[in-house]
Amino acid sequence: MNKLIIVIGLLFLCGCVTEEIKNGKDGIDGTIGPTGAIGQTGPTGQNGNDGLNGQPCEVTQTEEGALIECYNSSAVIMNGTNGISPVLETIEPCNDVIVPFPEVFLRLSNGKLIAYFTDFDRNNHLAVLTPNTYMTTDGKDCYFQVDENNNIIEL
Repeated sequence: MNKLIIVIGLLFLCGCVTEEIKNGKDGIDGTIGPTGAIGQTGPTGQNGNDGLNGQPCEVTQTEEGALIECYNSSAVIMNGTNGISPVLETIEPCNDVIVPFPEVFLRLSNGKLIAYFTDFDRNNHLAVLTPNTYMTTDGKDCYFQVDENNNIIEL
């Protein structure tokens, strides 16, 4: 009889264990984890197909210059004459002070005055100077004036 009670008790317990377990609501998502390490570079891909062969150009000398003809276009290059330099004069303001990269002015054949200067970040600039008062930025701190005739007057 004890065995029968034990068997009935076990069956009763088994019935409890097989009862359906229900899931509760999902919780909130956690924070995103850190980015993983960068993987190795993959193998080099195959070379692509060769492109089409180029078309040759022909150059024909003419009395006026040359005619260049290529595949589906052409251009005429005219003979020119020897040019003259548009720069008449280079001027270094306050040249009694020595600096590594001095500002330089160019007086052009058309009368304009051009300043060439650097901002020390390896950027070079050109600026047209008009009548006004200026100060160099090359470390000389030289004050000068450009008059109505584009003459430079050191102050």
